[in-house]
Amino acid sequence: MYRLKTEVKDLVQFNYNNLIDHHMMRQMTHFDFIFCSNVLIYFDLKSKIQVVGDLYDSLNRGGYLFIGSSEMLHRITNGI
Repeated sequence: MYRLKTEVKDLVQFNYNNLIDHHMMRQMTHFDFIFCSNVLIYFDLKSKIQVVGDLYDSLNRGGYLFIGSSEMLHRITNGI
């Protein structure tokens, strides 16, 4: 169990989003980190390609996308 200082929490934005909503996802930009754990396993390949592409586009250059250990990104590239 960890406890974050208020100063750190004020720098972080936590959101719940509909990852399939392409229009909404295109509005989300300039992220250094995105944590998307154990979600992609429920999408078919076409939806997964869309979601991963949108998440990738939401990241700042050099940003990180963290996914769950059970998730596979086979046949999905950042050149979507």
